[in-house]
Amino acid sequence: MKKNRIIKALAGLLVVLLVMVVVAIVWIDRLARIGIEKGSTYALGTDTTVKGVDIGILTGHSELSGLRIANPPGFEGEHFLQLDEGVLDLTLGSLTGDTVEMRLLSLSGIDMRLEKKEGKSNYQQIMDNLSRFESEKTPPPEKKEGKKFVIREVIIKDVKCRVHLIPLGGQLTEVTVPIDEVRLQNVGSDSDHGLLLSQLVNTLLKAIFMATVQKGGDLIPQDVLGELNAGLAKLESLKEIGATLAVGAGQAVSDVAGQVTQEAGKAAQDLGDKAKQAAEDVTTGLGGLLPKTAEEK
Repeated sequence: MKKNRIIKALAGLLVVLLVMVVVAIVWIDRLARIGIEKGSTYALGTDTTVKGVDIGILTGHSELSGLRIANPPGFEGEHFLQLDEGVLDLTLGSLTGDTVEMRLLSLSGIDMRLEKKEGKSNYQQIMDNLSRFESEKTPPPEKKEGKKFVIREVIIKDVKCRVHLIPLGGQLTEVTVPIDEVRLQNVGSDSDHGLLLSQLVNTLLKAIFMATVQKGGDLIPQDVLGELNAGLAKLESLKEIGATLAVGAGQAVSDVAGQVTQEAGKAAQDLGDKAKQAAEDVTTGLGGLLPKTAEEK
């Protein structure tokens, strides 16, 4: 009789433990999804949704699917960026700590839509939001209780950047910039014990923008390229978080980020010089139409 009671007690304990594991798995998946959505929305200033997250708390192999970053208000596309799937290779022992170590973050199937219409662009709004996010003194909402991440390698594959332009009085023009691969190493290694989710999203999108500039130089119209460069020049360098960047399969990971940032700074200056010259040209052109003052006479 006593033996039967012990067996029943053990069986009951096993059931309780099993239920607790199931609840923990469901709960941690939900928390991860909410964290990604909130962190991305905060950093980019536009709504982000995630279809599913599966955190492998027993295996270290985790997945996410159906990430969608909405277009800023006033633009036609159904999304600004959409991701098919992501795979995370976690260090299990770090899950219980404040900083989560990732050996690999692999993202694939990204569709980014850049729109410019009547002098306004969605990418400029996103970049302005990133710049605001980086310069804010108020910490992100997850600062107090959120985990931080250090990622040894990020591989982003199969990126399509579609540029949609509607010139004043013109027809829609669409250009597609294919990017086969973008790689980052040691993301968050030089920051304060890693990056918060919002900071990680900022870093990943910044890397995709840099890759777009590098691969789209002969495809993207010069005015759009200049605006992208000018926007990147306002953002923090990837060096500040210890990251290095490579664009293109088989390319060595090097300071591509530094090269792009330098080019962005020069492009921003050139864009400012052109704007200044244009203003002077307009002023000169109007000079003949305006009445002369007494001093000019």
